[in-house]
Amino acid sequence: MKHRTQLKINIKKRKRGQKGISLLEIMIAIFIMSISLLALARIQSLSMHFTNSTQKKAVAMLIAQTNMETLLSKTYTDLSTYTPSPLTQKIDGTTCTTTSTINSNPTEITSNAVKILLTTQCEGVKISYEALKSIEVKGANE
Repeated sequence: MKHRTQLKINIKKRKRGQKGISLLEIMIAIFIMSISLLALARIQSLSMHFTNSTQKKAVAMLIAQTNMETLLSKTYTDLSTYTPSPLTQKIDGTTCTTTSTINSNPTEITSNAVKILLTTQCEGVKISYEALKSIEVKGANE
């Protein structure tokens, strides 16, 4: 009988002592949760940054491709006398500047070709395209 009584007393003593441990456990849990929430906030911030950067790249590519297609649609004569100037465009709140260089007689190609180098920069994102436009030579049979 004594054994059962001592057991009940020991259990009661443990319960009283556990109140402080519960408070400590709660404090540790809050600390761990706050660290986790800070990590999630950082991940969210990085995600927004990468999304914004990707959007700027997409806009820069769209503008660069459109401008390159416009230049390539010109005739050889128009391109050889074309004087490029910087072009600034704004799409979806993103400001982009496009510059182009046209070399009408590059040494590594024939004299009947135009080399086009087009660069678009959108708020820190830079996209470059290079193209070669040659004159169409009609055959003797035509």
